[in-house]
Parts: sequence; C-alpha cells; structure tokens
Amino acid sequence: MRKQVILTALVAIVFFTPAALRAEENKSGMNREQAEGFAKDLSLVARQAVLPAVDAAVNNSAAAYWALWDLLNDLSARQKAVGKPGPDQGLVETNMRLRMRGDYGKLCSKFSGNCKEYPGDKEFGKATQYACKDIKVYAAGFKTAQNFAAKLHRAKIERLLESARDRAMFSLIPTRKTSIQAPPPAAGEEKYIQLSLQKKQGDKFTFPPWP
Repeated sequence: MRKQVILTALVAIVFFTPAALRAEENKSGMNREQAEGFAKDLSLVARQAVLPAVDAAVNNSAAAYWALWDLLNDLSARQKAVGKPGPDQGLVETNMRLRMRGDYGKLCSKFSGNCKEYPGDKEFGKATQYACKDIKVYAAGFKTAQNFAAKLHRAKIERLLESARDRAMFSLIPTRKTSIQAPPPAAGEEKYIQLSLQKKQGDKFTFPPWP
C-alpha cells in the first residue's frame, strides 16, 4: 500500500507540475536526488519508469522558463527601441507549447477522468494570437523603458500567457480517453529542451537569473 501511495504521489508531481516546479525554480523543489529518495521503496521496474518521468517534467519546466526569459528580454529590448512593441510571436508560441507540455494533465477532468485531445497547431495558433494581443496592450501601457523580466512584470505576463492558453484550449472536445500523451516537441520547443539540458549542473536543472 505504501509503495502505491508513493507512486501515486510521484505521478501527480509529473503530470500536475506547476506549483512543484515553481518551487524548484526557487531552489526548494524536487530535483533528481530528492526524487530518488521518494522512490527508494519502489521496485527497480517502478523506479526505472518514475525517475525518467520526473526528469522530463522538470526539464520541460526549466525549458519553459528559459523560453520565457528570452521572450521577456526581447520584449524589453523592443520597447526600448520602438516604444510600443508587440512580443515576438514565435517566442510566445514556443512558451505556449512548452507550458502545455509541462502541464498537460490539466486536459483531463478531475471528476470524470476523461481527457481532451492534446492541442494541435490550430489551438496553439489561437492561443498565441490571444497572448500577443494582451501582452502588447500591457507593454504599451508604460511610457518609459521597463525590464519585463522583473518579478512584477513577469508575473503579469505569465498570467496573460496562461489566460490565453486556457481560452484557446477551452473549446477542445472531451474524449473517452482517460490518459493523454504529448506528441514529439516542435522545433522551437526542442531548442529550449536541449538548452535546459545543457545548463544542468550535475543532476540539477538551472533556471534563469531573474532580477
């Protein structure tokens, strides 16, 4: 029974990661060493299944934060150069895709257990347009140059990204499936997934040096 509880907890961490991974960004979340501690009572087969999933979840989260770092710094540079910029559409879409890859458990209902299909290009395109419009309005509200990577701006823009994603994904039709699998990463996602791996320090993933 104890093993089942531990396995269930680890699976929850992998598929419902946002809070846990924001903690990891703040240096207090789960790294691979901690995951191994949780998994020590599992069978070898279970550990071989769980630990790579934990690694992948944290990698996807770190990749999303590095993509956000580039988006916010690019937005800051654009505002300084032209005054009222819009965000880079490609970076916004990559953020959308990485966020979904790290959090696609939310496509499954807590009540029925049924899941929506993983979003495709149409849904990501719609989410990107929503987010670009909202971020442009937000950035244009400042008369002087801003560092959009700063905590206050970053939190606001993350909320805009999440809101845009939720609006676009709301229309996805539920299926009878009770599980979901993410497709292979698109080129923009893969770039940041590999960047995240390159920036690892030992077994620990690193995150941007936020101001």
